[in-house]
Amino acid sequence: MQDPESLSPLLRSWQVKPAPCQDFACQVWQRIRHAERPTLAHRSWFFPAAAAAAVVLSIIAGSGAAFALDSLDRDERMAAAYAHSIDPLLKTHHLGHTHR
Repeated sequence: MQDPESLSPLLRSWQVKPAPCQDFACQVWQRIRHAERPTLAHRSWFFPAAAAAAVVLSIIAGSGAAFALDSLDRDERMAAAYAHSIDPLLKTHHLGHTHR
């Protein structure tokens, strides 16, 4: 390996001279045309449709969650009502009598 001191002047004097590309301008304009093509996000109907879909999905998810919670609450109330109807101790306590 060479001495690092001898590499410094060599690196300072090094220059890259790329060969000119024959169809450089053509490639640049092709990239510009490709970049200007409308994508899905650029279409005028995309954002309103996405917003409407988000609202509909939120309503469906909220309704489903509310129905599930109501169903659980209703099941608990029905179970408690059934337990009160068959348990004699709960019947007397419910009527205002205390059991000793």
